[in-house]
Amino acid sequence: MKKMRKRAALMVVPALLLWGSAPRAQTDSSVTAPPKTIRIVPVRALWIVRDALTSPAKVHKAVEDAAAGGITDLLVQVRGRGDAWFPSEQAPIAPNLQAAWRNEGDFDPLQLFIQEAHARGLRVHAWLNVYLVWSQGSPPPGHVITQHPEWVSVNANGVSMDEISFRKMEAAGTEGVFLEPGNCDVVRHFLGVVDEILTKYPVDGIHLDYVRYPRMNVGYSEAMRGGFIRKTGLDPLDLESRRDRFEREYGPQKVADLDRQWHQFKADQVTALVRNVRGLMDSRRPGLVLSAAVRPDPDEALYVFGQDWVQWVNQGWVDAVAPMMYSPSPSTVAKQTSEALRRVPADRVWAGIAIYNQSVNDAAAKIRDARRKGIDGFAIFSYNALDGGARDLRKLTASAALAPGEPR
Repeated sequence: MKKMRKRAALMVVPALLLWGSAPRAQTDSSVTAPPKTIRIVPVRALWIVRDALTSPAKVHKAVEDAAAGGITDLLVQVRGRGDAWFPSEQAPIAPNLQAAWRNEGDFDPLQLFIQEAHARGLRVHAWLNVYLVWSQGSPPPGHVITQHPEWVSVNANGVSMDEISFRKMEAAGTEGVFLEPGNCDVVRHFLGVVDEILTKYPVDGIHLDYVRYPRMNVGYSEAMRGGFIRKTGLDPLDLESRRDRFEREYGPQKVADLDRQWHQFKADQVTALVRNVRGLMDSRRPGLVLSAAVRPDPDEALYVFGQDWVQWVNQGWVDAVAPMMYSPSPSTVAKQTSEALRRVPADRVWAGIAIYNQSVNDAAAKIRDARRKGIDGFAIFSYNALDGGARDLRKLTASAALAPGEPR
């Protein structure tokens, strides 16, 4: 993607709360309280990817299947790639939703999901991808990348992610272009989207996804580097270019400690956004659930992706996390489940189980194992990968019911 203009310096925001200055969306007087008191557990959640929002019939079918299948909470994707899957004044409308309007007539998929779900006693959480804003090809007019290329994260060579080919990003295990978590304007922009949802829609919660750095090594804006220099006296670029010399002069242990400090500094930027969202929600709509989909290994999450979800839970900044334990391997998922329970309280974990890469029976066995270990909540990824609709969902939700006297 072509760089549109000279990139401005970023403002680093570790631990700085900005939510009070977030732009207010127009308030809709139809907003009401959720249909019943929110409980964190038991939760039988279902991720609903945005391609299920392209017609009223698809929305109706998803809610009907979920209700018949024993689901309690719908995680409905309304921000996919820096866009909006609802009539928004804060972000461009997703092109596929615009196409759906041409074919189906105007409808609001988020409002429709809420109306139909609440009528059946289900809760709806607005699922938003935070920093991941584009994958490949040219973004549509008005997209955040074309409007604000200076918000995009850069690598150690000073190259912006929107100037790196998608093929290279895929090879590096990266899903696409990420915005820079250490940019105050990125925080304000995202808070504006969240605020619009909170003021227009009676959602039961906000669900954050891609609330992290990519696997690709980025985050080297001038402001990020300057902030770390002020904190440690070291330019993080030197950790890349002069590592051998540093290890000779100071020893491998000192360099490893500086590495950890740099990764924690990056993670602090992500944590600042999570705390901002928490503050905004508590101000606008107290009592709503804030949850996040997270990398399942907490150490990798922190030191590779800047996602300090253990601290988020234990500090009360999020109500629940859904570790994405998508592996088809039972032993891998069992290990991830045990590690999550070692780090955070069981009632704050939703076991994230995939069905796109394994049978429903295998996924059900993983849910049952998590229940035996003490995790009561789970989230299934995703409705769009189900072949059997409500029938498959009933198998999955039934697997969470322990027999009388069965050990947990």
